[in-house]
Amino acid sequence: MRQDKLPDAGEGSVPSAGMNMTQRLALLETAQELCQLLAAVRSAEIRAEESKPTPDQAAIERLQGERARLVRESMSLSLGDVQGLQRVIDQYGPQARAAYAA
Repeated sequence: MRQDKLPDAGEGSVPSAGMNMTQRLALLETAQELCQLLAAVRSAEIRAEESKPTPDQAAIERLQGERARLVRESMSLSLGDVQGLQRVIDQYGPQARAAYAA
C-alpha cells in the first residue's frame, strides 16, 4: 500500500492508529471541510429565513446555534484523534452529500 493513500474506511469503521501523517492530515482536512461546508449551508438557511416576510425567529436561533456548534467542532478537531475525525466524517458526510443533492 502506498504511504499517501488512505485505507478504505467504510461507514462506521475506524482507521488504524498506525496511520502515517499524510493519512491523518487527509482525515483532518476532510473533517474540517465537512464542518465548514455545513456551517455555510446553515448560513444560507439563516439568510433564506431572514428574507421571508415573517421570519421564524426560533428557526433562525436554532440554525445559528447549529452553525456555531459546527464552527466550534471544526476548530476543536485534532490530528491525534483519528477516531474523532472519523466520527465527524461518518456523521457529517451524508449530510453534506444530501445538501449538495438538494
